[in-house]
Amino acid sequence: MPSVSKAQQKFMGMVHAAQKGEKPASGKVAKVASRMDPKDAKDFASTKRKGLPMKAEQKLRKYIREAIREVIKEGKGDTKFQCQECGKKFRKSLLKFAEIKCPKCGGYDVDLAEGMNEN
Repeated sequence: MPSVSKAQQKFMGMVHAAQKGEKPASGKVAKVASRMDPKDAKDFASTKRKGLPMKAEQKLRKYIREAIREVIKEGKGDTKFQCQECGKKFRKSLLKFAEIKCPKCGGYDVDLAEGMNEN
């Protein structure tokens, strides 16, 4: 099973090294190393890092940014968003705002909303 991010690959490399006794393990590494099958740890650790995101959620954020750029290029007015902090669904015009801010909690952690009902 390959790693899905550079961070996961690095962590599994430390787990694999701890299982082989090559490197002293920190608390989390030792806990995972004691519970994980050595073959699985080796599979995760042997994943090539090239092309992997630093963290897994970067792929999702990149996808959202690309979708927003497409909407802007098409000149559509209001776009549906959902705040990841409070769950509020709302509409904003991307032509007017550089940053999208939740009107309820003021958070900037928002994603495009699917199938949003009218507020």
